Amino acid sequence: MSENFKNLEEGKTFKAGNRNLKVQLAETTKSCKGCVFGGCNTECCLLQEMGIIPECDSVYRTDNKSVVFVEAK
Repeated sequence: MSENFKNLEEGKTFKAGNRNLKVQLAETTKSCKGCVFGGCNTECCLLQEMGIIPECDSVYRTDNKSVVFVEAK
C-alpha cells in the first residue's frame, strides 16, 4: 500500500469494493462512531493490511489524526 493511500487525508474519497467512502475526522482519538465498518474490529485490520482501506488509528497515521470512513455523497 502506498504511503499516500495509507494516510489518505481527511475529506478525500476512495473506493472499497462497490462503495465510495470518504475519510472523516473521528470524534475522539479512539472513537469508531459513525464508521461504515461498525467500529473497531479485526476485519478493519485485515482490510488495512490488504491495502483496501487506509489506516484510521492516529497511532499508525503520519498526521496523528484518528479518522472514520463514511459513505461519500
